[in-house]
Amino acid sequence: LIPVVVDGTKTISNFYRHFYKSTCILKSKIDDSDPNANKTRDRVESILKTLEGLQNFKTE
Repeated sequence: LIPVVVDGTKTISNFYRHFYKSTCILKSKIDDSDPNANKTRDRVESILKTLEGLQNFKTE
């Protein structure tokens, strides 16, 4: 995860885009049977909401 974010980062906008995509991947891998799934999902949603509030990047 970190090498993808760092390697593809030339600007802060690139960083936000890669971090957003990586967070979406993490969200898709949350196992509902995990006892900490709700806490993890809440934290991931919080990160995504924060990133979506930043206007410096596009998620394409």
